[in-house]
Amino acid sequence: MKIFILDMINPLLNNASAVHRWELIQNLAKIGHDIYVIAYENVELKGVHTNLLQTKKGVFGKLLSRFRYIELLFKLAKKHHVDILYTRNGLIGAMGYLIKRITGSKLVFELNGISSNEWELIKKQNKISVFKRIEMVLLIRIEKFALKKSDAIIAVTQGIKNYLVNHGISEGKIAVIGNGVNIDLFKPMEDSISLQRLRKKYSIEEDDHVILFEGNLAPWQGVEYLIKSAPLIIEKVQKTKFLIVGDGIMRVELEKKVKKLNLEEKFAFTGYVPYEDVPKYINVSDICISPEANDARNKTIGGSSLKLYEYLACEKAVVVGNIGGNKDVVIESKAGFVVDPRRTEDFAKAIVELLKNEKLRKTMGKNGRNAAVEKYSWENVAEEVVKVLLKNIIEK
Repeated sequence: MKIFILDMINPLLNNASAVHRWELIQNLAKIGHDIYVIAYENVELKGVHTNLLQTKKGVFGKLLSRFRYIELLFKLAKKHHVDILYTRNGLIGAMGYLIKRITGSKLVFELNGISSNEWELIKKQNKISVFKRIEMVLLIRIEKFALKKSDAIIAVTQGIKNYLVNHGISEGKIAVIGNGVNIDLFKPMEDSISLQRLRKKYSIEEDDHVILFEGNLAPWQGVEYLIKSAPLIIEKVQKTKFLIVGDGIMRVELEKKVKKLNLEEKFAFTGYVPYEDVPKYINVSDICISPEANDARNKTIGGSSLKLYEYLACEKAVVVGNIGGNKDVVIESKAGFVVDPRRTEDFAKAIVELLKNEKLRKTMGKNGRNAAVEKYSWENVAEEVVKVLLKNIIEK
């Protein structure tokens, strides 16, 4: 099958969208499909056909590059007679609709969140200019158009599928396929020089317990609940450090909360960490946290968090928020505890229990690793995607 990934490819980016896209490309190629991409640098993988986009400096240079990108989309789709046009971007999806009308290819839209819901949360946390507000309204409408014109939609959670069906999208063209993990990159690591360097960098002593959060510091991630529970955790386990790996619009606000509680010495905010280095940070920790609360946004779409699968693959016990998807993975794999992170005492209690019980941590960690290998690898995800393409598109 010939699959054209319409979105720009940059393997070096470390955000959920880029990671998902890059890992899916690698694994679709690995299982024998021809993948066509547009990228800034050559992607040297068997089965991946790279078309380079030269970037120019300055405003006019960037504008020229965007026009060149659009030109390449139409040119390559027509030249290679691709079967599938694949995107997770609303604006690109709208162009994909035009391309499919010209070439006869099928359009697949992968949806990992509901833009309108996330936008409402972002507006509450930041001062947004009028131009940005207009831009977001337009992009949300364009995304809705692209979803309706797609031949198939892959939603990462059942909640997203339910939302789309309730908003007029045909249920028959929506499949649910969650996120995955690179089980060769994310795996248990022995105490190495690189781990020792990390401990030294963040003043983690040999007998310290480390609690880790990794991901986008966005309003719906719930990191504030971890901070709020920290005094109760430290009261029970004094030698505890908190490692917050990642960056995002909430970072400054979260750092203020830590300072207000006089916990600067207990918390370390690492900022951006390259994708290939994230496993080292996870392996420094004792337990890992995904504290999304079952609030309006998360209750609607549920969760299929990249970080959760990465924690499991690294053989770490977890404590997660009680949202659909994430909690189901943890309960089924017996890899940790599910709590309502807004209930501070319950959240702290679950963490303390794991910190004090090394045997339980190790058992849950091994359970998580087994589940990651057997069910949640990116190769498994790629195979599920191909099944959807064959059943819902190619065979029709």
